[in-house]
Amino acid sequence: MFFVLLLLWIAFNGRFTVEVLLFGIVISALLYAFMCKFMGFSPKKELIAFKKTGSWLKFYFIVFVEIIKANLQVIFYIYNASIEVEPRVVTFKKKFKDKANNSRLANSITLTPGTITVSLEKDEYVVHCLDKSLGTDLDSSVFVKQLDKIEGR
Repeated sequence: MFFVLLLLWIAFNGRFTVEVLLFGIVISALLYAFMCKFMGFSPKKELIAFKKTGSWLKFYFIVFVEIIKANLQVIFYIYNASIEVEPRVVTFKKKFKDKANNSRLANSITLTPGTITVSLEKDEYVVHCLDKSLGTDLDSSVFVKQLDKIEGR
């Protein structure tokens, strides 16, 4: 976070000189010390988050790829009127260590066309699927697998 603050200082200043850099280092260090003391930041937590950066980038890439695949599937249903679509409501449970991952999974499901997370109560998901094929194995989907890897499972 110290380096992010320093980069922001330099970017907002609009010029790069030795004085700007030295003053930015002092201001960033003071602000980072304040954040560590009162806002729960710590170098250890930041190192853990930095190590997970690649996994998070992979997760968002997976979400992007799944959105493309689901778009193609929905387009296939739209242009093939002979195919009978069978909507389903699927319920499954998935427990994560980090509660924010519940929302991440629900939002990832909703972002993919053809599926909408209707409800998320604690660890139980209710998902409406455009077709039964879109709702298979949601509890072991690529989203769940990547979130489990991020959590260290």
